[in-house]
Amino acid sequence: MKNFNKISMTFMKILQVVFIIFIILALAFIIKWRIDHIYLNANTKGKAHFTISAEIKKTTIEIEKLLGKNEESYQVPVVEEVQEEKNSLQITVPEGSDVESLGKILLENNLIKDINAYKLLMERMGLDKAIVPGTYDIKNGMKVKEILALICNRQIKEFEFSLAQGVNVDDVGRALKNIGLIQSVDAFKTECKNLGVNSFKAGDYKIEAPLKVKYIIDEIKSDEI
Repeated sequence: MKNFNKISMTFMKILQVVFIIFIILALAFIIKWRIDHIYLNANTKGKAHFTISAEIKKTTIEIEKLLGKNEESYQVPVVEEVQEEKNSLQITVPEGSDVESLGKILLENNLIKDINAYKLLMERMGLDKAIVPGTYDIKNGMKVKEILALICNRQIKEFEFSLAQGVNVDDVGRALKNIGLIQSVDAFKTECKNLGVNSFKAGDYKIEAPLKVKYIIDEIKSDEI
């Protein structure tokens, strides 16, 4: 019985030693894996994902070479390179920039595709003389009108309103000024006169601004001649 107990105690001690050695080796492996991961990222363009399986393969080759079982030159395991996606693009608009020069900057940075469409949008939004020099962070997914509003220090807003049947120019002008879509009733009336517009379509409207007064009028004018 005493011999059995001694054998059991010895076996347990051996197991404890083996367990401790296993833990030490596991920790050493993890530390080595992280060191190799950091090293590869420091020497790889983009972000390299160096997996545990790649580290196992790498360590196995190193051990085999150390034991003389593998005389081949060590090759770094293939790692997946991931180019970090930028969330924004920084552009600089110099002093004295006009519609033409701003268009070239936006085109060179692939923020617009068509220079003529860009110029038309600038004119429609009434921003052709509102360019503010400076450095801007253009976030991914921004629409062209949002980029232009940012560079011209404007906010894009959507205005909702309704027009009743038979409203006149004064009524419409006051209604649009009250919600902040236009700045001046007199300027609105003058533009309506220049365009020959004196009647409007009844209905509900949603108009996004900034937008020149003449294009607002074009949205709400009556189709009747």
